[in-house]
Amino acid sequence: MSTLREEARRLRSAGRALRERPEEEIVERLGHLLERWRDPTGPWQAGLVPALAGSSGFSETNVRDGLRLALGDWNEAALRRLLARELAGRPAERRTGFALTSLLCGGTIPMPTLHQILLSLLVRSPVLVKPASRDPVTARWVQRSLAEIDPVLGDCVAVVDVDHEDEEQLRALLGSECVVCSGADATIRSIASQIGPEQRFVAYGHRFSIAVTSAERLDRTEADRVALDVSLWDQLGCMSPIEVYVVGEQSTSAGAFAESLAAALERREERAPLGEIDLASASLIRHERDSARMRVAAGGQGALYASEGLRWTVVEEPDNSPRPAPLHRFVRVRTVPTPGALQRALAPLAHQLSTAGVGGGLAIPALGEARQCALGRMQTPPLDAPHDGQPLLLPILP
Repeated sequence: MSTLREEARRLRSAGRALRERPEEEIVERLGHLLERWRDPTGPWQAGLVPALAGSSGFSETNVRDGLRLALGDWNEAALRRLLARELAGRPAERRTGFALTSLLCGGTIPMPTLHQILLSLLVRSPVLVKPASRDPVTARWVQRSLAEIDPVLGDCVAVVDVDHEDEEQLRALLGSECVVCSGADATIRSIASQIGPEQRFVAYGHRFSIAVTSAERLDRTEADRVALDVSLWDQLGCMSPIEVYVVGEQSTSAGAFAESLAAALERREERAPLGEIDLASASLIRHERDSARMRVAAGGQGALYASEGLRWTVVEEPDNSPRPAPLHRFVRVRTVPTPGALQRALAPLAHQLSTAGVGGGLAIPALGEARQCALGRMQTPPLDAPHDGQPLLLPILP
């Protein structure tokens, strides 16, 4: 276990050189890094795409589409906007992060890992990264690319594998002044119980997302946009919609849109196939398909559209009863009469809502702290957008 503690000591030492660097210089170097990462023909995307597909089970086309869209507006200008919005007027000594930040990554999506590493370096805090179990590659590609762009920045990122059964390793990982953790709520609670009162703990737990459109503006383009939001990253990210709400009084609208969405998901499957599905998820998809068939047969309402195999599933629901979300391109379509009814229906869960993709010319009320964006853009949050309604830099500053 001395290796991990030694790595933490090395990072603290490297952090002294990082804190001596002018903020302007760091912004420029990180902006250059993002410029290189955005190049789909460059060596970093070319290397990350097959590596991530191999470790996570995504299809390579899906990874390429996800990176192209997500990185489109991640640039130096966005870093400057973030600094100006959150740290304007702060003296230099209050714009510097902790002596060491530990980052515990979760999920399968690469963007949060890249994002949090960038944020830590932006406030000149070296970062000790434990990769997510389903994405062991992104953090290492980020570290290598940083080392190529700027060796000092590269020295300020260390990627470590930690056995959660090894208490000494876990104590070493959680010994930093700042600990940032993403993952399931149970994981967050477990880690929080091991953080001391003198430490900063920043947690990002379970969230879900929805799509919303109007019964008066349903067309193939709208369905294609929702299908893109659902299929990117195989619906495994918190910004992937698990339900579509059709707002309007027309009784046939949800059914018409569900049928269009099914066709759109089939088109996406032809371009960017669904990746691997674990046994538990496959079992849940089959169970939810069977349950939907029984509801349709018993009541004559709603509908089920399903691919051969388990490639995609669309269920038109006759009511708004809560039901499981199997993910892996499984989406439910529901009807609500008005935007206000949607707000009331989601009120009990608003604190867990990440993103609402909105189309059909609708204007919907605020849904908790959820980000609202256009359909087809749910997986592309701006680099400087608040995370779950919270600032990005202030939580990781002393």
